[in-house]
Amino acid sequence: MACSCPRGAGRRHGLLRGGLVAAGLLVATFCAGAPARAQMNEGTADPTAPSLWLVHSIQETKDFNGFICPAEVRLDGSIFGDAGMTGTVIFTSKQEGPVVEPQSQVQEQQFSLDTYGTFDIVKSFQMQWRNVPAAGDIPPRQKVTLQFIVARHHTVIAETQRTIELACRKPTPPELTLSFRITKEEIIKGFVCPTEILTDGHIVTKEALSGQVQHQVWFGPKTPSASATKDINMGAGDALSYGFFAPIDWRGYVFSHDLTPQRSLSLHFRVYREGAFLAETARSVLVSCRNALGGGGQLSAGTETSETRPGGAAIGRLAKQQAQAFAIQAPQGLVRRGEIRLSGGAANDKYALKFLRRNGGGYVAVNAAQLPKQMTGLVASFPLQALSGGRDWRLEVCPLGSAPTACKTSDFRLTRIGGAGAAAAPSPQSPDQPQGTIFILPGVTN
Repeated sequence: MACSCPRGAGRRHGLLRGGLVAAGLLVATFCAGAPARAQMNEGTADPTAPSLWLVHSIQETKDFNGFICPAEVRLDGSIFGDAGMTGTVIFTSKQEGPVVEPQSQVQEQQFSLDTYGTFDIVKSFQMQWRNVPAAGDIPPRQKVTLQFIVARHHTVIAETQRTIELACRKPTPPELTLSFRITKEEIIKGFVCPTEILTDGHIVTKEALSGQVQHQVWFGPKTPSASATKDINMGAGDALSYGFFAPIDWRGYVFSHDLTPQRSLSLHFRVYREGAFLAETARSVLVSCRNALGGGGQLSAGTETSETRPGGAAIGRLAKQQAQAFAIQAPQGLVRRGEIRLSGGAANDKYALKFLRRNGGGYVAVNAAQLPKQMTGLVASFPLQALSGGRDWRLEVCPLGSAPTACKTSDFRLTRIGGAGAAAAPSPQSPDQPQGTIFILPGVTN
C-alpha cells in the first residue's frame, strides 16, 4: 500500500476478533498514535520483518453475456524469515473498475514461521462480472488489486500488492458442416413430391463447449418453419453429428400439369453457447416434384428418393429398382484383417463405402485418404492402420444409384486402435459443400 505515516505514528490494520475493520476498502489501513510499524523505506527497517513473495494465476473461466471471462484468481504467497514468529496472513481482492459497484473480498489465516523458515499459503478468489458494464461486442474487462499482508499483534509488519487487469474474450467458433438428403416422397395430385428432408449437421469444437445446437428448415414467409434443438456438452476437439427429419409441406401450393412443382427451402444449423448465439452455417435448396406416370410406370406413394450432390450424375429410377439385395459378411465382430466381403449382389455391382467411428452414443464419418470410398464386386480390402481414434467402427455400404433404404451397415471392433496402436485426431464428417442454391432433381444421386 502507498500509505506513509509520520515518524512515531505506526501504520496499522484493525483486527477485531479475527476480522478486519472495514473502512471503505474493507482492509482499513490507518496511522495509529503509537509506533506499530517500522518505516522500512526510511532506513530503519525492522530486522525481524519477513520477506514476501506473491504470484497469481487464472484457474477457471465462465460464460458471461456471450464472452468467456476469468472466474477464479489463485494467489500463491510465501513468507521468508530469519526469526521465528507467529501471526496472521491476510489476502484481499478489490475490484478497481470499470465496475458499477466495486466489490472486495478478504481471506485470513494464522501462520507459524520457524527461524530461517518458509511458510506457503494459497488462496482463491471468485471474480464477479455481473456488475461490470457491458459495451456491445467489446469484451468486458476489469482491474483488480490483490494484497498480501502479514500482521503480528494487530500490526502490519510486511505487505505487497499488485493490480492486474482481467479481460474476457470471445469464444472460438466451432467448425460446422451441413448436408442433407430427401428421405421420403409421396404422390400428391398426380406428382411424386418430396415430403421429408434429413438435414445432418456436424460440429467439431476447438475448445470446451456447453450449449445447444439447432436445426431449422424454413419454407417461406407463408409457411411455418420446422426446428429442433439439442443440448450439448463437448470437450475441446470433440466431434458430434446431429440430424433432423423435417416434413416438406405442400399444403396451399397450386399444382399445374404445365409446370414442375417446386419449393424453396432454407436450411440452417446453429450453435448457441450458454444461450448466446455462437456460429451458423446455412444452405438454400430447391426441391422439385415429377410426373407420377413418367420414368417407367406409376410409382407408389412413400417411395424414398435419392440423395443429391451438386454435379452428380443422373441415375435412372429403373436402374435403382433393379439393384440386387445384398448382405455384409465382413467386417463383423472382432476384426484382425481389413477385408470387405458381400453376399447376394452381382459381381459387377458398384457400391459406395463409408467408415464411421463410434463417438459417444453415435457415429462420426471418417474420410481418411487411405480408406476406399467405392468398390466393384463382392470383395475389397482396406488398411486397418487407417482406422484411428477408437476401436469401435461401423461400415456403411450403399449400392450406387439406389435409395438410402438399400444401404446396409455392419459394426465391428478392432483388436487395437489403428491396427498398430497409432492414434490420430478425429476427422470432420465431410468437407463443407459449396453454398448457394442446389437443385434437387428426380433420379440424381447425392
